[in-house]
Amino acid sequence: MDLLTAITLGAAGGALVEAITIFAQVEAWQEARRRKRSRGRGKLPTFATFVDLPARLAAGITRLVLGGVAGAVFHDQLAGIAAAIAVGASAPAVLHQLAAFQSARQAVEQTAEPGARTPVGEPLDHPEASR
Repeated sequence: MDLLTAITLGAAGGALVEAITIFAQVEAWQEARRRKRSRGRGKLPTFATFVDLPARLAAGITRLVLGGVAGAVFHDQLAGIAAAIAVGASAPAVLHQLAAFQSARQAVEQTAEPGARTPVGEPLDHPEASR
C-alpha cells in the first residue's frame, strides 16, 4: 500500500475509535435525559455534563495522529483497506501495551542486584526470581 493511503486510512481508523467513544457518551446523555423526563421533575442534564468537548477534541486529534503514524509505520505490510483502518484504530492500544511492557521491564531490572542490568529474556540471578 502506498504511504499516503496508509496514513489516511490509519487516521480514519483513529477517527472511527473516537467516533465510537463519542457515541457512547451521547448515548449515556440521552439515557440520563430519558430517565429524568420519566420522573417528571428536575432539570435535564446538559450535553457538557457527558461530553467534555475540549478533552474530546484533544483525544480525537491524538487518535488521528497516532492512527496516521501507525499507518505510515506499517504501510509496507498492509494488504487492504480494512487492515489499514484496523492498524490505525489499534494504535493507542498498541502504544499502551508498549508502555506497560517498558514498565514491566523496569520492574524486573529493579529487582536485580543494584547496578546490574538484566537483558529481557534472560533469567535473573536473584534468589526470589526462581520462586
